[in-house]
Formats: sequence, structure tokens, C-alpha cells
Amino acid sequence: MTEPAQAVPAIAYPPARVAWFTVVVLMALYICSYMDRQVLTMMVGPIKADLHISDFDISLLIGPVFAIFYTTLGIPAGWISDRYSRKGLIFVGSVLWAIATACSGLAGTFPQLAMARLSVGVGEATLTPAAQSMIADQFPPKRLSLAMSVYMLGVTFGTGLALGFSGLLIDTAGRLATQLAPIIGHFRPWQVVFLLVALPTVVVAPCVFLITETRSKKQARAGAAMGGGRAFIASHWKLLAPYYAGFGMTSIAVYALTSFTPTYMSRHFGLPMAQVGAGYGLTMFLATGVGQVLWSLVVDRLYARGVRDAHVRFHMLAWAISLPAVIAAFFVGSPVAFLALMGLFYLFTYAFQGYSIAGLQLVTPAHFRGRMSSLYFTYLNLVGLAVGPTAVGALTDFVFHDPQKIGVAMAIVVAACAPVGVGLLWIAARVKRRMLDEADARAAAA
Repeated sequence: MTEPAQAVPAIAYPPARVAWFTVVVLMALYICSYMDRQVLTMMVGPIKADLHISDFDISLLIGPVFAIFYTTLGIPAGWISDRYSRKGLIFVGSVLWAIATACSGLAGTFPQLAMARLSVGVGEATLTPAAQSMIADQFPPKRLSLAMSVYMLGVTFGTGLALGFSGLLIDTAGRLATQLAPIIGHFRPWQVVFLLVALPTVVVAPCVFLITETRSKKQARAGAAMGGGRAFIASHWKLLAPYYAGFGMTSIAVYALTSFTPTYMSRHFGLPMAQVGAGYGLTMFLATGVGQVLWSLVVDRLYARGVRDAHVRFHMLAWAISLPAVIAAFFVGSPVAFLALMGLFYLFTYAFQGYSIAGLQLVTPAHFRGRMSSLYFTYLNLVGLAVGPTAVGALTDFVFHDPQKIGVAMAIVVAACAPVGVGLLWIAARVKRRMLDEADARAAAA
């Protein structure tokens, strides 16, 4: 599988310190975005009580309401990032999602909160397509999985911070709400939490202008003029279709678990949310952080040694290891055992996004990377956010009619996704090997 004959002139890779500074700044913004996104899952109880809504309503806020604009606007964001200033796009989007997060704290009704979460999705849609395009320009192929995985640590750190410090945030928010009530009026603690988590984005966003842009305006215009996106997709659809769909099944499972695991632990084990957040957040932080870095190194090493489908093959192995553990987790009576089993899932399977996008970027022409990244993450987030949380909420409310069955609902969703995803990725691996063998044969004949 090779790039089209016409290609944007190769960009010289910058010094490692410059490239890694880019990753660090973009990862910091990604951390902020996931804190804004994930903190909602730790406040399900008080939000339900104050707004008089159900588990299914919460699943809509976590899933479709956020996902609709986050995913659909990722495509035009990728188009813009391939043609115009990627730093400017990221900055504007960051400011927008910070404002929208603060507005979540001003919501007093379900429609108001839904509109605010929708707007958070609009702002966050700008980050990943531009960020991954910039990272792909600054690292050679044999280091790309590691660089992408370090950027994707933003998911781990952002979620871990949102979960681990949620108890402290809620306590702090409660005190602030009481102290400031005579000045700003009455706010619930969960509303103040949204105002607090919006602040880091405001601080970090200007740092994007310290990044060195490796693509000139002339190169951006040349790449935009070339087009070729439709031709690339048309010629590679046999690989792209199962690749997207296979990793999409993992995305559904991931969002189903991350959206309701804190609620499950609180209901099933009777733990306070502060304790849930600390234990679950630390487990996710350590397991996913180690997995992101370790497995990206493994995949990069395998790819360098000639395992051309390493990005797909490794994920199939990861599912085989983690599926029994995550199913067993919902049948144990100890929160420690539950977190240990869930830790295996986060260690092996949750850390897929870094090396999966690297595998895609390696076969994508440079001038199409922003759009390909946006298409890929549009799909992952659309199917993951829209289907994962909603399926769990629907099973709990409409099938079991019992909020205590939320663990069974999550287990069913994960058990349904894993074998379908592995089967699709097996097809993608076969197609990729065949296409590369054919390309080698043509090159040898020439």
C-alpha cells in the first residue's frame, strides 16, 4: 500500500525536543478536554436529583447530545486543519469548549444543560484532527505510534483527574457555593464543579502559539489543491471499512464502561463517590497510562521488524486477554477485585487509540492526514458515544427496569462488541497483508 504518485514534498522532521514539546502542549489541551467531558459521569446522582431526570436522560447527555456535534464537526475541522492554521483552529476551539463548560454550570434545566454539553462537543471537535496532523508531520514512522500514544495519554490523565479529584472538587465546590451565595446567588455544588474545570483550559489554550508549525502556508495550499481524498478512500475501502468498524466496536465498549462504571460502583458496593473516584481514577490512570506507552513501543518495534499488520494484530490479542477479565468483574463482590479485573481491560484494550490512528496515518498521504484523522475519530466517537452509554441506559431502564442491573447491562454490551470487533480486525489484517504483498510484487517487477 503506497501513497499516490503525486505527493506533497516531504517535510523534514524537526529536532526531537521541538516535536515532543508539540506533543506535550497538545496533550495538555487533550487532558483539559477530557476533564470537561468526563466530570459529568461523577455527578450523575446530584444532577438527576436536581433536574429530575433518569439514567436514560443522563446517557443522552453523556452520549448522543455531546456526540452529535463533536463527531460531525470533526470532519470540517479536519478539512480546515489541512488548509489553514492548525494552531489558530485549536485555540478557537479550546476557548469555545471552556466557555461551554462554564455554561454547563449555569444550567438549571435539562434542555439548558443539553445545549451546553452540545456546545462543548463543538469546541472539542477542533482539537484532535489538527493535533494528530501536526504530530504526524513531526515524527518518523517508526516513532509515530509512541508519539500518538503519548498524545492520547490526555484521555487517561484527563479522565483520571476528573475521577480521582471529583470528590475534592465537589467538596470545594460545596464550600464555594455557600461562601459566594450572598454575591452570585445560589448554585448547586455540581454547577460550581463545571465552572472550576473550565479554568485549566483558559490557562493552557494560549500555549498552542508556542508550538513550531512545520508546514508552511505554501505546502498547505499545495496539499489542498491536490485533493485525492475520495480517490484514496475508494482505492482502500476494503481495508478502511473493517478497520474502522473493528476499532469502532472497541469504542462502544470503552464508552459503555467509562460512562457508568462510577455509578455502578456506587450502587453495587455502596461506596461514596469520593472513594469511587479515587479508586477508579487511580486504576484507570495507572493501567491506561502504562498500556498507552508500553504497547505503542511494542507495536512500533513489531512494525519496524516487518510485522506490517502489527497495529491490528496486537489489538486482537489485547481483546483475547481482557474480555474474560471485564466480564468477570461484574460478578465479584469486592471493589478491590472489581478494580483489579477492570485494570486488565484498561491496561490491554483501552489504550488502542494511539497505535490505531498511527496505523492509519502510516498509509495516508500527508496532505490528507487531517481529514483522515477527523473521519476516523468522527466514526469512533459517533459510534462509541452514541451507542455505548445509550445501550447501557436503555437496557437498565427499558429491559431490566432496575437501576441495580446496570452492571449486567455493561457486561452485555462489552460481550457483544468484542467478538464482532475481533472478527472485523481479522479481515482488516488479511486485506492489509494482501495489499502490501501485491505492492511489493509490482515494485519487484518494475
